[in-house]
Amino acid sequence: MCKTRFRLISAMAVLSMGYFAVPAAMAQTQTVEDDQMRAMEEVVTIGSRSSAERTVLETAVPVDIISSEEIAKSGITETARLLQMLAPSFNFSTSTISDGTDIVRPATLRGLGPDQTLVLVNGKRRHISALMHVNGSIGRGTAGADLNAIPPSAIDRIEILRDGAAAQYGSDAIAGVINIILKDQTDAIDFRLYTGETFEDDGEQIQASVNAGFEIFDSGFVNLTLEVRDRDATNRAGPDMRQQFNFLEQILGNADLQRALPFDAMGALDPAADDGDPYCAPGAGDPGFGDPNLPSFTLTPCTGDPREATFNRNNHRYGDPDSDNVYGYINSAVPIGDDGELYFSGGIARRDGESGGFYRRAEDGRNVLALHPEGFLPLITTEVDDDSVSMGIRSSIGDWESDSSITWGRNEFEFTIKNSNNVTLGAASPLNANAGSLEFEQTTVNWDLARTADWGWNDNVDMAFGAEYRVDNYEIDAGDVASWTNGPDDDPATALPTQFGGIAAPGIQVFPGFRPSNEVDERRDSIGFYTEFETMVTDNFLLNAAARWENYSDFGSTLNGKLAGRWDATDTFGLRGSVSTGFRAPSLHQQFFNNTSTQFVTVAGVANTPVEVGTFNSDSDVVRNGFQVGSLDEETSVNVSGGFTWTPTDNFNLTFDAYYIAIDDRIVLSGRFSAESTDAMGNPC
Repeated sequence: MCKTRFRLISAMAVLSMGYFAVPAAMAQTQTVEDDQMRAMEEVVTIGSRSSAERTVLETAVPVDIISSEEIAKSGITETARLLQMLAPSFNFSTSTISDGTDIVRPATLRGLGPDQTLVLVNGKRRHISALMHVNGSIGRGTAGADLNAIPPSAIDRIEILRDGAAAQYGSDAIAGVINIILKDQTDAIDFRLYTGETFEDDGEQIQASVNAGFEIFDSGFVNLTLEVRDRDATNRAGPDMRQQFNFLEQILGNADLQRALPFDAMGALDPAADDGDPYCAPGAGDPGFGDPNLPSFTLTPCTGDPREATFNRNNHRYGDPDSDNVYGYINSAVPIGDDGELYFSGGIARRDGESGGFYRRAEDGRNVLALHPEGFLPLITTEVDDDSVSMGIRSSIGDWESDSSITWGRNEFEFTIKNSNNVTLGAASPLNANAGSLEFEQTTVNWDLARTADWGWNDNVDMAFGAEYRVDNYEIDAGDVASWTNGPDDDPATALPTQFGGIAAPGIQVFPGFRPSNEVDERRDSIGFYTEFETMVTDNFLLNAAARWENYSDFGSTLNGKLAGRWDATDTFGLRGSVSTGFRAPSLHQQFFNNTSTQFVTVAGVANTPVEVGTFNSDSDVVRNGFQVGSLDEETSVNVSGGFTWTPTDNFNLTFDAYYIAIDDRIVLSGRFSAESTDAMGNPC
């Protein structure tokens, strides 16, 4: 991991309109616009801890609200995808052939990283995914919250704060905050069934959900959601028209395949040395394949392999993975005493995914012919388990409103590789192997106090104070021995070669498993204190100020502040803006993730040479001593935003907001480093 400086400047305008009279043909459009207008009129609970009820058109900072009606009418079956459709500042990129990123894709807000957006559920911090994106996708080197672990059928509304809020809510809120409010209705049993597929006749989805709410203990409630979703894979890969058997193009720059040609001990072509290999016999001397490193030769044409006519040329996958999902969620609250409330929410999500890697052809050094005579498409299957529980008590303590809570969340990501092989084990290699697992667990304890006070010069000052204690734990567990071993005894001396006699890459193909040396079990804790004040300084001027101090066991303390305001120039036009500092603590993933894999690179002019490539964390000797890089510090930021709201009529409004974000010490995953010099054998030295 390394650090960079980053700046982002952007602007956004949101327009919402309604009509008094609409023809029948525009009924659906009118319904959607009515939903948007109702969302504009909903009370915002994010961006301020004030007891005053304000809509998105009355806040000091920009907030979007997506209502349950909009969610239901979107036709989207995944939470992150519906956010992409309904929130212009949100992006949910599609990824393919990216290992675990295929099944837990990165989501971004305001163009920043997945880990720079804080996700809340019912106002409580949501844990992040155990998966860190390490391939060439959006969010490489980050781990964000898995929004798709929360089913749309359980959501009442979603609030999106498009403003830096680390001074209010803590780490990760540089880009903003997404607050998901679970349903609390008690007057219906809502059953929904969705089905559909793409115009290419793939990607069929079937989703069934039921949401039911019931009153308990007079004014209490319990709301339950069960959702099941089955999504088939999509595939936009074309047929592979290359020659699959007795092909010659792989000889170019491939030392393993060159050794299979009929050369004598001195490296000269020798027809007598031809032992009937699939490359046939040499012909008259002629520059071979345009490679000056190869002797001049030609090969006589080979007899066509009859398997070419029956080979399945749709041997690749490029698209969404197959995914099976099951969700169960609960949201409830019951009264205690005269003015207290005990609340509870939680959920479980189970997701099984399957995606493909790159196809290995039959005559490929990564294939064991005895196991896959026609080559193979390795499959990455994933099992994602996500669990969360939050409970607390709201009550009054004198003039103060108290909210004490504890929230626990866990995300586990397990890899199993299927339809593959470990070449170093030869024909004894299993076709399937567990490649290990990742796990992230978080426990957060909060105590919040708020009241409205009379300060003499102003009798309506909203004050809030709070404390937070958080514990994070991150684990990497090794996979089956067959998933990572280099030979039967994990000794290069016992490792079997490729089918061409070259050095084979250890580990199961497409995703070598985590080794015991990669295992980690790391923990950290943090404590924070915050304060926030908000008041109407005059009848038309709103002012909000917040400050937060946090201390982390692994990198120390940070202090951040925020100042926001709004001036209503007229009854229909208001100016708003904010300035804040922020931070993001480096995730345990970024501090401790590590793995080892074999990559085929060019060494000493020889292409496709297998080389052990490691991803090293900041705590390793390679990083500390080799690169002399110390431990990671927090990212720090400055966030400035400004804009206006304009509501000239009851059914027309326009909001415009621009922002500037500067981030120092941004943590990124570096590219591959190579040795500056090599020995005679091409090994780094």
